Amino acid sequence: MTIRREVYEKHVLSVSEGRIVFGEGDEGKEMYVIIEGEVEIMKRISLETSKTLTTLKRGDVFGEMALIDSLPRSATAIVKKAGKLLVMDQALFYSLARTNGDFSFKMIKVLSDRIRRSNEQIGRLASENREVRTLKGIAEFAAENGKSSVHGMRVERVAFYRWAEQHLGLRTAETQAAVEALVARKVIAAGAAPGEVVIPRRASEAAAAAE
Repeated sequence: MTIRREVYEKHVLSVSEGRIVFGEGDEGKEMYVIIEGEVEIMKRISLETSKTLTTLKRGDVFGEMALIDSLPRSATAIVKKAGKLLVMDQALFYSLARTNGDFSFKMIKVLSDRIRRSNEQIGRLASENREVRTLKGIAEFAAENGKSSVHGMRVERVAFYRWAEQHLGLRTAETQAAVEALVARKVIAAGAAPGEVVIPRRASEAAAAAE
């Protein structure tokens, strides 16, 4: 991405290690391009704990969503390695988007990558949500329709799949995939008889805890 020298000199910012570029929840009207150095993007997961989402390096862009949608910052940006940032306000952003093909291409790629990652995260969350719903549902179904055994409550898969379609709003293929995932993770177990799964007591307790 090529930037004119006068633009570079006017908008470049030298940053030292440990500097907080912006904090989660801050109002923001600028985005940043890393000219030199490294920046960590961190997300608060509790009052006292934060998680590093990614470490950005030379040429990477961050903070662009606040510039585009004017919403508060969704994460914190901290300088990991001292360097220089190109600070872009809305006027500079739109000027470069109109006149600089390299910049426009870079931003299209950045935003498309953001969308792809968001879709992947949504897919993972949906999958995890299906597993939780399936675990809670199979524990409820087992309590009403299961057969007691030494290892837990035995449940017929096909009967549960039909029940889940009516009570959980999940298609058979979705429930089947979630059950297989729970078996693979050893949350529940494959039964000795074909077409059965076993719901251990600990799985029922985990389902109750997920309420």
